[in-house]
Amino acid sequence: MDEKELQAKEQAFNEAIEYENELTDKISHLWNILRQLRSDFKQAKIAAGHAAIKTNQAQREYQDALNTFIHENRPEIATERVKENTPSDNPQEKPEAQE
Repeated sequence: MDEKELQAKEQAFNEAIEYENELTDKISHLWNILRQLRSDFKQAKIAAGHAAIKTNQAQREYQDALNTFIHENRPEIATERVKENTPSDNPQEKPEAQE
C-alpha cells in the first residue's frame, strides 16, 4: 500500500468517525426531545385528570344548586321531577325492553 492510499484510507476513517460523532449528537438530542415530550405528556394527562375532576365537581355543585332552588322556589316542579324519576308499578307505563 502506497502513501496516497494510506492517506486516503485515513482521511475516510476520520470522516467516518466525524460523521458517527455527528449522528451520535443528533440521536442524543432527539432522545432528549423524546424524554421531554414524554414528561410533557404525563403532565398533560395529570392536568386533564384534574380538569375532569373539577368539571365533575362543578357539575355536581350546579345540580345541587339547581335542585335546592327548585325545591325552595318551585316545589310543584320538584314533585313532578320525583314522579318522573320514580319507576311506576303499572306495567303499561313501564318502558318496553328493547330486543
